[in-house]
Amino acid sequence: MTPTMPWQGKSVLIVDDAPLVRMQIQELCVEQGLRVAGQASNGLEALESYELLHPDFILLDILMGEMDGMECYIRLQKKHPDCAVIFVSALPHAALLNQQLPKPLSEGLFIRKPITAELLQQALQILFTV
Repeated sequence: MTPTMPWQGKSVLIVDDAPLVRMQIQELCVEQGLRVAGQASNGLEALESYELLHPDFILLDILMGEMDGMECYIRLQKKHPDCAVIFVSALPHAALLNQQLPKPLSEGLFIRKPITAELLQQALQILFTV
């Protein structure tokens, strides 16, 4: 790891309905020097976990049962407007998200699955660059 990684040591909550995908994302996060605070399999679990764990940011899937990532994000923003989120989804691009979000999402904070170390690093650079 290099000193040019301002996200090193930051905590992340990984939210995805597929256990295998959560594990793959966790491995990528650890490789990037992140601390995985926890995992959740849907938006409801993510809201509860966020309150308990207070991670620095969330890697959030969009299409999930119980509560999808969009609803989770909207609820989080109402209660915690400074909550940082990187969306991870099989959706083709962020334009679909921006139509439903209260404030536009930076294009770089949307990672299309399958997630790679390079895509994660690019999003982290955007999220943690002052």
